[in-house]
Amino acid sequence: MTAARRAGPSGRVMATDLAAPMLAIARERARSRSLERRAARDGRGETGARAGELRRGVSRWGLMLLLDPAAACRGVLRALKPGARFAAAVWGEAPRVPSSRSRTRSRCARPVFPRRRRGHPGRSRWGRGASSKPVVRRGLRRSRAETLSVAFTFAAPAEYADFLHDLSSTLRRAIEVQPADVRARVRRAIESAAERHRDAQGRVRLENEVRCVSARSPRSRA
Repeated sequence: MTAARRAGPSGRVMATDLAAPMLAIARERARSRSLERRAARDGRGETGARAGELRRGVSRWGLMLLLDPAAACRGVLRALKPGARFAAAVWGEAPRVPSSRSRTRSRCARPVFPRRRRGHPGRSRWGRGASSKPVVRRGLRRSRAETLSVAFTFAAPAEYADFLHDLSSTLRRAIEVQPADVRARVRRAIESAAERHRDAQGRVRLENEVRCVSARSPRSRA
């Protein structure tokens, strides 16, 4: 929605996502905010755009979830006009992304959550000093990387637990097949972890590390 507003009255935004339901939500939000010019597509990470069609490319917490992020970046490069900019954001190292609480989940229910091997798709794929910059900048030029902070605020730990349940399909699938006592234990552990992040007003405020990288496509395709 932000990109659609920035594009202006005559602009057009092409959206793609791994999950068709996410695109359905995007279409509904676009209609509700009078941004119907946004074109949402189910593309498994591919842009669906013609070569040299796009003036900008943005990946918002998506590269880390792809099996082959380098191939996706090559697809973006083909779709960009010469000299166009591509920017991507991924989450930082797991301990610096408290909104995911992956460590809490693994501690309280180890048999429930499968262990993910390092480098495989996941929220913290580029944690522990690893960088997405080499993946993004292949075939591009004038790359730049920076670390930012994104804050999530919730009225109470219970609201955060509900948010995490709605956000994480992995969490939902894992706990729905567990006995009631395990589900309750996971819930208590998540709420307990959130308690440590209360601010002076009693709200839960989670500061999350985000790593961003941007680069430009070559001025010439020759």
